[in-house]
Amino acid sequence: MIFADENARRQLLKEGEVVTFRQHAHSEGRDWATNRQRGKKICDIEVKLICRVDRFKDLIPYVEKSGFKHIWDWAEAIRKFIGDSEFKGYLYKVTKL
Repeated sequence: MIFADENARRQLLKEGEVVTFRQHAHSEGRDWATNRQRGKKICDIEVKLICRVDRFKDLIPYVEKSGFKHIWDWAEAIRKFIGDSEFKGYLYKVTKL
């Protein structure tokens, strides 16, 4: 699983868990984290689906574990990633093993 955003990556590595938004479904279970495509392994992780989301306000309960200080910072980072695509996706809890 790629953690290109430094805030989310830091949350995972320092706190041992992060809630991350993914535009497309990701498999649950064991995986490994990296910072970019074809990047080196940073750590082993466990991935668990929390829920589907289709509004930015759906993120509010999870901001504390996202690595972002405010909902609008997280929303801005997602918007940069998805561009003009409709805001729909999945939230996952990722735990460092």
